[in-house]
Amino acid sequence: MPMFFFPVDYDGVRCDDERGQDFSTAEAAVDHARLIAEELSRNHSKSVSVFVVGEDGARVVGSASADAEDEKRVARRA
Repeated sequence: MPMFFFPVDYDGVRCDDERGQDFSTAEAAVDHARLIAEELSRNHSKSVSVFVVGEDGARVVGSASADAEDEKRVARRA
């Protein structure tokens, strides 16, 4: 299975993922990135972007973002 890494941009500060995780497809890795972004933004008011980088370290497969204020507005409407 291919290895994917999930570096995070938290309000302009980048945190690299040095461990990575195996996923069977790039789509599954992007879905995982969305979950990470949602979880990290749940209790904070800053924006979070989670990038999906292939095991070659250079190819960005996709990314997911979550803005906590948008999440809170959506939750209030539900």
